[in-house]
Amino acid sequence: MNIGWLAGMYEGEGCIEKTSSNGFRLSIASTDLDVLERIQTLVGGSIRPLKRYQRHHKQAWKWRLGKKKDVTNFLSQIIPFLGNRRAYDALNALDTMEI
Repeated sequence: MNIGWLAGMYEGEGCIEKTSSNGFRLSIASTDLDVLERIQTLVGGSIRPLKRYQRHHKQAWKWRLGKKKDVTNFLSQIIPFLGNRRAYDALNALDTMEI
């Protein structure tokens, strides 16, 4: 698995969402379905299409990872490759999930 590539994708296009008092979900949106399928192959998760608001817009997709174990594993592996802001958010999420 290329952790640096995954971290770069998450750094550039990713999002971390709080789902409950101690749960989080990771997501990456893209118009490149093949890229999201590669991420899904490497770390799991699910992919769903996003609504197109205009006919001329390209179809976009969203990859999601929500199982606590999977989120914890993914964040733990990519933290060394993240910039300060994303690393801070990831560390806070990991601290919250351990409670």
